[in-house]
Amino acid sequence: MTPRQVVEQLLAGITAERWHEAADLYSDDAVVAQPLALPHPSTVRGKAESAAHFERAAGGPLELVADHIEIHDTADPELVIARYEYRARNRATGAGAIVANVQIVRVRHGLIVRSEDFHDHAILGAVTGRLSEVVDAAALRVQTDTEPSR
Repeated sequence: MTPRQVVEQLLAGITAERWHEAADLYSDDAVVAQPLALPHPSTVRGKAESAAHFERAAGGPLELVADHIEIHDTADPELVIARYEYRARNRATGAGAIVANVQIVRVRHGLIVRSEDFHDHAILGAVTGRLSEVVDAAALRVQTDTEPSR
């Protein structure tokens, strides 16, 4: 599969809640960085952690539907940039919102080997009812985290 096809399949799997299929798109040594995650940046490493990440999503209250998907090819044949929205809805409360997303995805031999995911975690926190928890933790980070991440 091309990088574009892999990302299309990933977003289709998330929308259809085929979480195991989504996890299968990651290589054994994949690195997924979420530098804007709240309350702190996170990194998922490897297929096993990717599967656990999607398993948590399967057990969570969020329904995510990818919409307005744009996938841009780059000069690097392994790299695509995806821009899209999630229509997010909390099944338990009915709360919902539009969530902006950008992913920079490197695909090798049909598997994701690196992804930098930029999701609007504040809106996701609001939809899940965890916004104040997320904001409090982020505020603590502002007070204590003064070293650059790179």
